[in-house]
Amino acid sequence: MKIEKAPSNIRAMAACLWIIPAIILSYLFQNREELFLLEICYLSTFIGSLGFFSDEFPVEKLFTITSVFPCIVNSYYFSLLFPFSFRVSSLADILQFLVIIILFSIPTLLIIAVVIIPIFTFPVFLIAQLFMSIADAIYSFLKESKKIFKFFAISIIVSLILLISITVPSNFYVAPLPARTASSQEEQEETETVYISTYGKYYHSNPRCSGMKYARPVTLSNAKKTGRSACSKCYRKKHK
Repeated sequence: MKIEKAPSNIRAMAACLWIIPAIILSYLFQNREELFLLEICYLSTFIGSLGFFSDEFPVEKLFTITSVFPCIVNSYYFSLLFPFSFRVSSLADILQFLVIIILFSIPTLLIIAVVIIPIFTFPVFLIAQLFMSIADAIYSFLKESKKIFKFFAISIIVSLILLISITVPSNFYVAPLPARTASSQEEQEETETVYISTYGKYYHSNPRCSGMKYARPVTLSNAKKTGRSACSKCYRKKHK
């Protein structure tokens, strides 16, 4: 089967699907320093989509609009991880800042345009190209295949989706990765949040574990002080 390019609107929507893994990564890394690199990557992609790769991404305006969402999500988690405190600048500080901007703006912009944006946009560029290639393959298959093959292909895909949804445990959920800190175990227990029920004997990392209702968050140290032990279904599996 010869693979031909799908229409530009289909390829554009496929290219925009890169925001799904991007937002998931921001969610998983919300307690980690990787957010800084993701922030540069997403901002570089947004700026680059304004014109750097207009030939590669069809309907680039759609790509630019969707690129805003990973920037917003990652910026939110980034601000939680690295809180910023601003003070009112004096007139001297403002003038000094303007002088620095005037002196270094041109070389800084050149470095950003020539080095930073291409390097940090490259991973997103590859992911978007992958999604567009998948869209091209699906489009070519649906265009050239007979109706009976299309029916069987769609039936298999729907069956696989249903099979996966049935086999996923009811208490399955995706949690952010634990933060990497150099603190002692006692300090970690003072800050780590777990969930307990009123009459339960265990503390959980999943507030919906085992059909638990009205779970309330407490620190790990407080949960241990009440005599509760770790749940083998959710907490121990997560911390293996």
